[in-house]
Parts: sequence; C-alpha cells; structure tokens
Amino acid sequence: MATAEVVELERVRRALIYTRVSKDKRQGRSVEEQEAECRRVCEHEGWTIADVLTDNDRSASRYAAKTRPAWEQVKHRIATDGIDVLVTWEASRSSRDLAGFVELRDLCQAHGVRLNYKGRTLDLDVTNDRFEAGLHAILAERESDETRDRILRAVRSQAQQGRPHGRVLYGYKRTYDPETGALTGQVPDPDEAEVVLEIARRFLSGESLYAISDDLNARRVSNKPWSANRVKRCITNPGYAGLRVYQGEVTGDADWPAILDRRTFDAIATRLEPRRGGRGGTDVKHLLSGIALCGKCAEPMYVWKDRGKGVYACTSSRGHLTRNQDHLDAFVTAIILERLATIDFGDVSAEQPEVAAAREEAVVLRKRLDDAAVEYSKGDLSAAMLGKVEAELVPKIKAAEKRSRTAAVPPNIGELAGEGVDERWDALSIEQQRDVIRVLMDVTVLPSTRPRGTTGFDPDAVRIEWRT
Repeated sequence: MATAEVVELERVRRALIYTRVSKDKRQGRSVEEQEAECRRVCEHEGWTIADVLTDNDRSASRYAAKTRPAWEQVKHRIATDGIDVLVTWEASRSSRDLAGFVELRDLCQAHGVRLNYKGRTLDLDVTNDRFEAGLHAILAERESDETRDRILRAVRSQAQQGRPHGRVLYGYKRTYDPETGALTGQVPDPDEAEVVLEIARRFLSGESLYAISDDLNARRVSNKPWSANRVKRCITNPGYAGLRVYQGEVTGDADWPAILDRRTFDAIATRLEPRRGGRGGTDVKHLLSGIALCGKCAEPMYVWKDRGKGVYACTSSRGHLTRNQDHLDAFVTAIILERLATIDFGDVSAEQPEVAAAREEAVVLRKRLDDAAVEYSKGDLSAAMLGKVEAELVPKIKAAEKRSRTAAVPPNIGELAGEGVDERWDALSIEQQRDVIRVLMDVTVLPSTRPRGTTGFDPDAVRIEWRT
C-alpha cells in the first residue's frame, strides 16, 4: 500500500455507529444486532467508538411521516468535525431516499468523513467509491418504493375483499390464526360494542355529543379520554355499520359483523346533517323556530314578541307573514301526535329495493374510479383521461349515495309511536321534540284565505308535508 494511503487510513480514529429499524420487523435486523456487528467492524479496524446513535421504529424513505432525531444528531456530528467515519450495518440504514443520500454524501465529502457498511469503507473523494455509494442509495430507494407498492396492493386487495386493515376500531377486537398468527378478521368486543350502542341510542334520543362525552369521562369508560369529536367518530365511521372504507370512501360491505344496523347508522347521519332551525345557539326555547317556513319567500320563521305575545315571524326584510306562536305550536303538535299514534314506523323505515340498488350502484361506480386510478399509476392511462373519468363518475357517485340515504326513522321515534304517545311526547325535551319534527315533516305557513278581520287560528293556512 502506498505511504500516502497508509497515512490517510491512520487518520480514521473516531467512529460513530448509527442503527435504525422501521416498523416492518421483517426488514433487516434489530438495532441490537446491527450495533453488535458494527462494533465488530470498529474493533477489527482499530477505531474508537465515539458514540452509538439509534432511531427505533423510524422509516428512512421519502414517504416517512416521522422525523429521525438520532439521524439529525448524526448530521450535526459530521458537520462539526466530531467523527472520522460513519458506520452502519448497510447503506439503507442511513437512507432509503436518494435526496437524503445526496445530502449525506455532500456533508461527508465537505468534512472528510468516510462511510462504512457491510465491512467496506468508502472515501467519497474517490470517484469509484462515490459511484458505489450512489448505486447502493438508488437500490435502497427502489427497495423502499417496491415495499410501499406491495403494501398498497395489499391494502387495495383487503379493501376489495372487505377485510380489516390499519388501526382497530374501538368496539372491535382482532382475531388471529392460533398456529400462524395471521390476521383472520375482527369481531365486536362485548364491552366496547355496548358502549358504541349506548352512544348511538343516547345521541338519537336527543343528547348532545358534549353531554355524552362528559358522562363517559365521569364514568371512566375507556382509558382514553372522551371528547365530542371522539364520540362523533364512534357513531359515524362506516366500519361500525359493517362497511369497508378505502381512501376515505365506502368500497362495499366488510367481512366483519356490524355493531350499528344500517337504519340506526343512517338516522345518525341524518341528525348530523345541517339542520333546519339552527341559529348557532343551543338554548332553543320554541318548538318551530327556524323549522317553520314562510309560504311567500321560503325563509325560516322565528319567535318575536308582539305586545307581550309570542309570534312566529318571517325573517325576510319585508316580514311577509306572522302567526301566533301558541296556536301554531299546538296545531303542529296535534298533527304529529296523531301521526305518531297511528302509523307503523316498522313498515315506513324498511329499506326499499331502490335504496339498496342505489347503494350498490355507488359501490360499482367507485370501483370503476379506483380501477382508473390504478391504471393511471401504472402508466396505462393519461392524466387527462383520468380527469375525464373523474368528471364523469364523481357526480354519478354522489347522486347514487344521495338516493341511498333514506329518510331513516330513528329507532327512538319508532319507540315513541303508538298508544300513550301523548305522555311520551310530553316527557321529551324541546330539542328532542324538534328533532322528531325535523325528521317527519316540513311546516310551511301560508297567507290566510279568510276574510279580513276574521279572528281565530286558520288551520288551512298551514301546509304540512310528510317527509316520512
């Protein structure tokens, strides 16, 4: 070996070992195994180990969502001339991203730091070594991309088969093959599923998300704190209705049992839609505020005081119509109680064939859209053609989904109906009564056709249209 090369190698004294493992434990070795092998390299070369830095459960690919704290320290040590050689088990431990390798290469070259992996030391000032390191970086990135593609294919396949993937939903537990340990499915967890059913039942009976979350926290239900958003997610995730979601969209029926039946799930979605009568506050005092509409301009009507008496008045600047509050409330209450006393909501809420057909149509259209996206990712479809497919299918999907959402009668309304409805109605809060009205009817106040000067309430000047 030439004298100059011997001198250069003798300069390498301080080694920094870096180990890393990602979530996928099938890739590579544990950080302990990596460290042991790197230590053997340093001992063989006669290098002093300045430090060992480790990133556990961290990806080094360009798709990584988390930072690597230890890797940031590695770059700082190189930049401050704190080491002579960076030792890793293989090239992919430092980076699976070509851009990240280029940053490392430039940093090492600027500060005279060598790379060592798989027992070979590379000097990035040497053309062949720089080429070899770059080639290894390209291969590491390709392996990362192939791993991602493999995972995405598995996720798409599981979505098409309706199989579970990702984090387990509260209310369920996963089942595994006792011999292989492979995931076989998921089933409702008895205790947690009962909580989901309780939340749905209480929400449909008129309780607010905040009140439910406060109660669950007070009872110490679950180790994780409850919030209004968590309660909402617990009854709006399609997975609870036995539906599989992929990339935020329902792709079809799942292969696990539903906790919430479709009727209950649709009723929850209906109650969460922007509601007639909402004015931003929660202290609602009047039965038909914001629900009753003016027959002239279709604007909502709210209660105002007129000489000490409450009247529903049109909110338009012209104030088209007014109606005595007590009289209108009493009339609408009598109409809805008659409906509740006589109708069989079991028949009304049964899913009609056209609803099921619309839901299936939405699933088929979404699959066509997903297939087009796969073709685009493979390069078999241009971006322009994908745009045309989306422009054609997305409106059709939304229309089919809208048709599939029935005017579902919540279970609590079915329980309210029948003999004795008057007493059950009086036991409801004003907001619960308003929810029932929103679901069942539209109320429109019309101009009276009675001769001017006629007193008393005119029932013909109120139009009731049944939604269900």
